[in-house]
Amino acid sequence: MRTYRLSPRGNAGFLSVQQANLFSIAECDRIVDMCIPKWEAAGVTGYQEDSRGAIRPDVRSTLTQVLPVDEGGWPLQTLADEVARLNFEVYRFALDGFVAYDPPSVLRYESSVADHFHPHRDVGPDFPTRKLSIVVQLSAPSNYRGGSLLFPEHNEVAATGQGTITVFPSFMVHQVTPVISGDRFVIVCWAHGPTFA
Repeated sequence: MRTYRLSPRGNAGFLSVQQANLFSIAECDRIVDMCIPKWEAAGVTGYQEDSRGAIRPDVRSTLTQVLPVDEGGWPLQTLADEVARLNFEVYRFALDGFVAYDPPSVLRYESSVADHFHPHRDVGPDFPTRKLSIVVQLSAPSNYRGGSLLFPEHNEVAATGQGTITVFPSFMVHQVTPVISGDRFVIVCWAHGPTFA
């Protein structure tokens, strides 16, 4: 397995963005095919009081559904194993794992409405136990334009290879640029643990 590392220059490894090949092209296609045709607008949190789950297309525009899992626990178990490996090798955060109230999801970014997500952090008052953020690229990069996962404070762009997992501390600022053609599918989830002290 080839591992990539985007790292802010001069910072410790636990502040880095880690990337690795996780799923094959066929596995990515299978995950998308497992999705049901019922998509919902994704909400946002932390932009106003009582905003948890509020639909704010000016801030975040994408469709979502809970990650489908087969009877053997795939693809969730594969994902959990890789996150555990990267956490052990790089971050060493105290983790409890994925939680039912913040389930792994598949996101669909559509070009017809220029789906996007403005710069944000994944941890905050609404989700104080998020420790690691995880994004898995399900779409072939040739199937869409735009939709880049950026880390603006470090001037870094995540790899877009189909099947690539990107893992980073949930306090890192990141964004998704508008999709301008095609559709982009990704898995997103968060590994939870004790709040940062």
